[in-house]
Amino acid sequence: GAALVPMPEAPEHAPAVEQPKGDMDKYWSRDSQGRPFRLPFKPTEQDLQRARTLDRRIADFVRDNGLEDRVGRIMQNMLPDDVEKVLDEGTVPRNCSNPNAVVVARVRRVEKAMQRPNA
Repeated sequence: GAALVPMPEAPEHAPAVEQPKGDMDKYWSRDSQGRPFRLPFKPTEQDLQRARTLDRRIADFVRDNGLEDRVGRIMQNMLPDDVEKVLDEGTVPRNCSNPNAVVVARVRRVEKAMQRPNA
């Protein structure tokens, strides 16, 4: 049979991932022992305004296209840039027998193109 080759030993500490210096202060801090840790996300007023606008646009899109609530929830859980791409494709054709499937397919296509997990 094939000879068993021992696995190389894992290093005690993986080298720290070097953060770009500019982002270091904004997103990272150090604890009392000097270890880096990620700061909690604090959205800016601009982030919050964009989220409110997108929520409104999603609600209007769901209503105007006669979609199920679950499709709206799927869209609310997407990244903002991805949602914009789906919304920019416009309304679902009126003669469409299953508008929910059309929108979910658009979501999957956008997320797959952006290489999101589980798309």
